[in-house]
Amino acid sequence: MGEISDSVEVVDLSNWPELVPNAQVLIKEFLLLDDSWVVLEGLGGNGVLPDFLNEELLNLPNCSPDGRGCVAVAKIDSTLAGTGQIRSYNLSICELKRMYVPSKFQSLGIGKLIVEFLKVKAVELGFDQMYLDVTTNRPGSILFYSSVGFRPCEALHEYRMPVVSMKMELI
Repeated sequence: MGEISDSVEVVDLSNWPELVPNAQVLIKEFLLLDDSWVVLEGLGGNGVLPDFLNEELLNLPNCSPDGRGCVAVAKIDSTLAGTGQIRSYNLSICELKRMYVPSKFQSLGIGKLIVEFLKVKAVELGFDQMYLDVTTNRPGSILFYSSVGFRPCEALHEYRMPVVSMKMELI
């Protein structure tokens, strides 16, 4: 990894409440990208998110109804350089959600650090597998997830737009 990744710290947002407002901004930025599932599903746009996503943001760092989840943020000094979440799907499966590294921080190893952090957290929380869905219009993301160990699989959810579902065995 390059020099920048050596200065990145990935932390559990629940231990850093002062970072919650910045994490909310970063996740909202991700959700409102032109190629995001929120916009493609017609749920957001023009800076407006649907109520269920606004509620999710307001409740950070809680991200899983059963409490078995984690919101991770990557920080360089006091600047947030990325985020990702895991939330429970069932007792043995968690889902990787809201994985985002802004373009100015991409290709520096930050995404890989976030995934590695969340893999450790997922095992600590008792999960055996991690799933994710990514829209097919993000080939770079699909390549990234493949490079960190995810493989195509059957979908856990249905969407109106085309997605690639992927999973990783954790143990």
